[in-house]
Amino acid sequence: MDRSPAARLQLALVACCLAAELVPADAARRASPGERGAPAHVGPRGVLRVRLQSRARPRHGPATPPRSLVQVAAARGGGGVAGGAGPPPKALVGSVFVGTPPQEFSVAFDTGSGNLLLPGKQCISVACLAHRSYDSSASATAEEVLPLGPGAGGAPGAGSAPEAAGSVELSLGAGSLTGHPLQDSVCLGQNGELCATAGLVEATETTDEPFNLLPYDGVLGLGLPGASVSARFNFFSSLASTGAMESNRFAVWLATDGDDEDSEVTFGAASDDRIGSPDIFWQPLSRTDTGLWQVTLSDITADLAKLHLCGPRGCQAAFDTGTGVITGPRKLVEAVLAVLNIDMACANYGSLPTLGFAFGDVTLNIDPADYVQKTRAGCFHRFLAADVVSPAGPLVLLGAPFLQRYYSIFDAASLRVGLTVAKHKPLPGEGAGETAQQAAARLMVRGSGSR
Repeated sequence: MDRSPAARLQLALVACCLAAELVPADAARRASPGERGAPAHVGPRGVLRVRLQSRARPRHGPATPPRSLVQVAAARGGGGVAGGAGPPPKALVGSVFVGTPPQEFSVAFDTGSGNLLLPGKQCISVACLAHRSYDSSASATAEEVLPLGPGAGGAPGAGSAPEAAGSVELSLGAGSLTGHPLQDSVCLGQNGELCATAGLVEATETTDEPFNLLPYDGVLGLGLPGASVSARFNFFSSLASTGAMESNRFAVWLATDGDDEDSEVTFGAASDDRIGSPDIFWQPLSRTDTGLWQVTLSDITADLAKLHLCGPRGCQAAFDTGTGVITGPRKLVEAVLAVLNIDMACANYGSLPTLGFAFGDVTLNIDPADYVQKTRAGCFHRFLAADVVSPAGPLVLLGAPFLQRYYSIFDAASLRVGLTVAKHKPLPGEGAGETAQQAAARLMVRGSGSR
């Protein structure tokens, strides 16, 4: 990294000193103090919505259900928990345009990693041949660069120091890849609405698993710089440095099965029509060196009753769009499932409790419809035991079951995450027919609501 340990520590201290708060939604959409230097001429042109399609099968090869990278890793390590073998989660896939002239790739938009990874034209691994490849020789703006050091903290996908100049090794989930570090023009939007010169890793060799199982070409990491090979390889930081966005934040709306449209990421602002509550809960990041959007989780609740699973220091949790489930240490996941006692035949589905995640004095609840996948074959929970090792772990990853319920605003300027009930149609859960604001009043509980 080109950021010193002292500088990283300073950022972490700034994040830890911010107080969690509930603020009106219109205030959340205004620029934070760190964003006041944005050019005045940007205006609405500095906001871009990127549609994310949900893909449940690979585009090439056998129809093997894809899994998130963390699920592949956990499954290899025996991370499965009985009752969770339902339909596979869907990847959130959008387009990115790289090079001059632009080459289009389908990529997973992943807040749990920090690099742009693409198969290279010279790669002959099975996983590379099964996907569209990036040809750096065909781009007038591609340049070879040397990494400035390993990603901070050993974050997933951050990368190791290269054994030879001009190469980098990355671990991601159960797999690994070797590639060339390059920089090139990277754009979002069909017409290049938001572009930055950013680092990327052009894979020259990959393991078959999990890459040949994935229904997209590459991964666009939207984590913090600590999860990147170096700061110049962090796409969102590079994009923020151009001043092209209205604010240095992006927001994620995950569609449910009941929505008749795709998921989306909004760059530069939050989208009013996705916000279901006038209040947004802001949580400061607890650390930044891992590169994850990581916060302190005080406890987990069932119908607001505390389960006392996190201890006096709390648990560490990260918001991860690359995970289709909620993961956590095996003991924690097994304890939660024991309390929920989900019947696979759905006999007790109607009496299952809300599941809450307490952040200080605010508890954000999700309904059984969020954490249970109900199918003709039965009821399957959406949890996975995954013992993330130090220095990033132990860690709870709040994936799709949580992020579908809560619209999430990732604020890189103030190092915090904003959460509010997402607006869906029809609204999922036990409160069928209720408005989004009614759902927020029921699910977002502050103060003495937890017991």
